[in-house]
Amino acid sequence: MTGRVFLVVALAFCVVGAVSPAPAQLINLNDYTLNFVDAAEADAPGNTLGLSNPTGVDEWRMLIHLVVVFDNTGGPMVGATFTDYFAISVDRLVDDISQSVVTPGMGTLAAAAGVTPTHELTIVGKFTGRALSVAGGGSSGLSLLDIEPTAADYRVIFDAASDGTGAGYTLSTTTDWSSFDDGTVVEQINALSFGKIVQTSVTLPTMFDGAFDAKGPIVDVLSSLGSFDAFELDYLDENGDLIDETGLEISHTVDGNFTLDGVPSGIFGANGQGETEIDDFLGALFSVDYDPTTQSAFGFRSDASLNKDALTATVVPEPLTSGLIAVALGVLGAYVGRRPVAA
Repeated sequence: MTGRVFLVVALAFCVVGAVSPAPAQLINLNDYTLNFVDAAEADAPGNTLGLSNPTGVDEWRMLIHLVVVFDNTGGPMVGATFTDYFAISVDRLVDDISQSVVTPGMGTLAAAAGVTPTHELTIVGKFTGRALSVAGGGSSGLSLLDIEPTAADYRVIFDAASDGTGAGYTLSTTTDWSSFDDGTVVEQINALSFGKIVQTSVTLPTMFDGAFDAKGPIVDVLSSLGSFDAFELDYLDENGDLIDETGLEISHTVDGNFTLDGVPSGIFGANGQGETEIDDFLGALFSVDYDPTTQSAFGFRSDASLNKDALTATVVPEPLTSGLIAVALGVLGAYVGRRPVAA
């Protein structure tokens, strides 16, 4: 794939980062192909799944699982450093009119329909950073972050069974966290930059509603694993013609519904609440031990969707405002604001 590729995470609101210079052409990439055939072969050589490459893809529908670990027992506070760990399951693919793209046997969509799952897409990774300020629960305001992009980790993973029966394949579930990264990495991000959280006014029991952006260069890994093409193929314009990628910077944009209502809705762990699940999550996916005597940890789940657009290569996106980790921070600010802070 030519050009630099960026991930952009935008939660609840539209992307508000500025770009310059002004004469930028934004292209909505709402019709492209994912290379399931090569991805399945790379993960399970000689597989007999009979997969085809899904075309007309516009959006990935996803479920995000987050655990934020602070290096202090008081949770989010000014100066607190943290690491946000995440595991994402891609529920389904849809086209530009929100109709499901047919992908027989894919992940949770197949399982919900009573079809034996044979392959899936997951995303696993982490970010680290430091909170410069934290907005209190139930208030309007900004929570600013100073992120350490060199510590970023973002892996898109394709997991496939070795034959059409699904033998040897385990669907990623929250009861088996390690199943989220037991496939083959087809794309990755090694560095990210962040802006600020924008938190809107909320009324209890709603804990958080706001926006967060992040960006970083994404690397195609699939094409480096053998005689395979890239994982993303054939971007088409509104007329169905191939888009020339020369001079383009492709962006991945995640729009998440991160309005979390009440406790414990959307929450799967906190100090004194669900610590076993947090320990399982961190240990299975990241080989990390959590110490509640010196740290704070909180977990959340939220729906999200991933879209794509492109800018001309002469345009360099400015750092975007707000992102994925900060959503958890915003929620935590609201959550901790309603409970005693640990000493």
